[in-house]
This record gives sequence, structure tokens and C-alpha cells, in this order.
Amino acid sequence: MKSERDTDLLNYDVKVLLAVYEALDGKEKFFNFLLKNFPELAAFVTTIYDNSHNAYKWLVKNDFRTLAAMLDAMEENNDAFQYLQRADEKTMCFVVKAALGDKRSYDWLVENAKVLAMIASKIRIIFDTRKRDKKDIFTKFYNFTVGSYKK
Repeated sequence: MKSERDTDLLNYDVKVLLAVYEALDGKEKFFNFLLKNFPELAAFVTTIYDNSHNAYKWLVKNDFRTLAAMLDAMEENNDAFQYLQRADEKTMCFVVKAALGDKRSYDWLVENAKVLAMIASKIRIIFDTRKRDKKDIFTKFYNFTVGSYKK
């Protein structure tokens, strides 16, 4: 049984997901909308866009397990990815894999959840930029929720 805070991105209106996409592009107006109305998505964006440890900790503290697990899985944490699979978060697994460059996952999203394909593509660009600039995608201290994935 999922808790109220177990947030699958598919539960959000497409307009909200478009705001996530625009916020990932650095557009402050959309980020402020998320911050005011969907703080969990603002924290998700901030963790990806600004590599923010505090935003990630906020997600964990406020029990947004799916979003935190997605971030950990994007860091190639296998326990987090398996948690998403066990929680029946199939689409979120495709987002993670597409963000890490898996073409089949991206193609699946294009066919089944276009806005999530756009978000995964934007995350991929952010990751590629960090790699090009020789910055960590994340800072390896994010995985402090691993114990909760083993349940």
C-alpha cells in the first residue's frame, strides 16, 4: 500500500509536469509556481538543477519516497531502482532509464507519456552538461535512504 506522499509523476496534471520541464530549464516563473503549489516538485527540480542536498533531504524528511528514489536511481543506485520496481512505479523506472540515456526507455515514454519523455530529456541534458564540465551528477551523499528501499 502506498502512502499519501508516495508521488508518481503521472498523478500530476500535464500542465504541472510542463512547469517541471520549464523549471528544469531554469525558468524562475515556473519554479516559483511549483514552490508555491507543489513544493515536492520544486525540491525534485532543485536537486537535479542545482545539485541541492537540502532539497533532497526535504523530500526524504517529508516522505516523498518515489521522488527521492528516482533521484537515487538516477545516481545508478540499484537498491533505489529496485524499490521503484517493487513499488510498481514502471513509468518512473522508464523516466530514470531515459534520463540516464537508455533509448528504449525514452522511446517508450514518447509513446506513452510524452511530457515525461520531455522531462527525462531535459534531465539528460543537465547530466551531460555536468559531465562535460566535469561536475558530479549528484554528490554521492544522497543515498542515505537506502535502508528504506530494502523493505
